[in-house]
Amino acid sequence: MNTENNILIAKFLEWEFNKIEFIAPENTFSRLSPFNFKSAKEQGRYFKSSIYKVNELLFHSSWDWLMPVVEKIESLIFDDDEYYNFNILGGCYVIVISSHGNDLITSDRGQSKLECTYNAVIEFIKWYNENAAKKE
Repeated sequence: MNTENNILIAKFLEWEFNKIEFIAPENTFSRLSPFNFKSAKEQGRYFKSSIYKVNELLFHSSWDWLMPVVEKIESLIFDDDEYYNFNILGGCYVIVISSHGNDLITSDRGQSKLECTYNAVIEFIKWYNENAAKKE
């Protein structure tokens, strides 16, 4: 299931796919400081290149991979200048609220904040893809 959902996220991020691997833009992880890692080897484990095979996508297991997705969600402007706030609350509860005051997605499924956030991201992308398709 993580594989399918990670593919969904990579496509949402508009990463190029050549039928074998995803190619992430070079600046995808640029906000990350090299000081977040104990060694260059550890950094290389997460970001060895901008080309990733499907089984190398780590959105489900790394905040460093997942947060650029949350940031993209918050940067979207949709119907009638509507935008989205992604709120990660205490415990394991995530809510996505539109600027119009609508609760779009709530998620409390998961064993950790990371897992709940990942599940909310997946739900949001599915909702967004369905609603964006209706607007076209």
